[in-house]
Amino acid sequence: MTPWLNYFLEANLCLCFLLLLYRLLLWRQTAFTAQRWILLGATGVSIVVPLGHTASAGINLAVENVIPTTWLEVVTVTDQTAPARTGSDVWYYIQWFYAAGIIFFVIRFLFRLWQLWRLTRTYRPSGHYHGTPVVVLPAPYSTFSFFGRIFLGSEGAMPGARAWVLRHEQVHVRQYHSIDILWIYILQAIFWVNPVLAIYKRLLTELHEFEADARAAADSEVREYCSLLAKVALASADVPIAHSFSHSFILKRINMIKTHKTGISTPRVAMLTLCATAFCYFIVSSEQVVAQQQKPAQQEVSPSQEVMEVVDDMPTYYNNGMQGLYSFLGENIKYPADDRKRNVEGTVFVTFVVEKDGTVSGASVEKGVSPGLDNEALRVAKLTRWTPGKAGGKIVRARMVLPIKYKLGA
Repeated sequence: MTPWLNYFLEANLCLCFLLLLYRLLLWRQTAFTAQRWILLGATGVSIVVPLGHTASAGINLAVENVIPTTWLEVVTVTDQTAPARTGSDVWYYIQWFYAAGIIFFVIRFLFRLWQLWRLTRTYRPSGHYHGTPVVVLPAPYSTFSFFGRIFLGSEGAMPGARAWVLRHEQVHVRQYHSIDILWIYILQAIFWVNPVLAIYKRLLTELHEFEADARAAADSEVREYCSLLAKVALASADVPIAHSFSHSFILKRINMIKTHKTGISTPRVAMLTLCATAFCYFIVSSEQVVAQQQKPAQQEVSPSQEVMEVVDDMPTYYNNGMQGLYSFLGENIKYPADDRKRNVEGTVFVTFVVEKDGTVSGASVEKGVSPGLDNEALRVAKLTRWTPGKAGGKIVRARMVLPIKYKLGA
């Protein structure tokens, strides 16, 4: 789980940082097409850059300073004679909670696609506008477009509005703005806990409308076009996944139409590129820095002796897997009498290396509670035997972390 958690944290960090750069350097600019591609590029970079080292085997990931690679479930030790039992694995439940969120947002996304599909099946094109199929919808539908079709709603019935509305929506179709919206919906389903994706979606939607307005209204027709926008009811689209001619930011659109259009200055582009490149380099190289800090500079480890932090098949207890491990610990670990008298509780984290022959080496207490509890946990961990882990189909040395929770009165 840790490599994916590492990827998740870094991808979301990239999304936040690149959006901040956009806000600082490109806010209120009028190069709508360029800004659109920069925002899309920011999302693409955020997804791809963390993959540069997440897939690398044998390198300590930065997040592992907090969450080790092979993290076993918590084993609870009580002052009773009953065998040890597993404690609640918080990361296990977080993983399932996050997966449930993805499923929910995917279902919502598919439902909205189904809404569009139902409209296309219910209402057929009644004509074409410069080669683009036009579907006339009854009230109270608003006008919107999706990929190669324009769905003409109530705005098209306004006097003198039909041609303007069709011209505006055809820009959305020809610029493939629907792809952007689909891409953002997919990202929102995957990274649903990240609120900045809602900002990405809003910014892209605004840029789409600004670009369509700018292309639809020629310089000599700006006043007439703005007059049309002012008459349009400020209603939301009936199909949220598509583009609607009617939006709640019409006043902003009118102001943007009247604003003189300029390109993005070279210094802004240079600053954006420099900052984004430096940040991406930091993300890609951060785990190598951690790995160099953790290994002694004078000591080189041969590939056969390398300790793997990420393995394809994690080590398992040699006798009946994890259930056998819990039984073994329940039979052998004891609650130290002095700590029991002093009501000392807590979780001891023991880290060790599972060798190629299944034995344990290099056992130590990563985080302890008291000398008594630490020593007992360390003693029993050294007695365990394992089926070694594998990476690339080969048996390797793998690092493990065993949390042992001492709890009184349970």
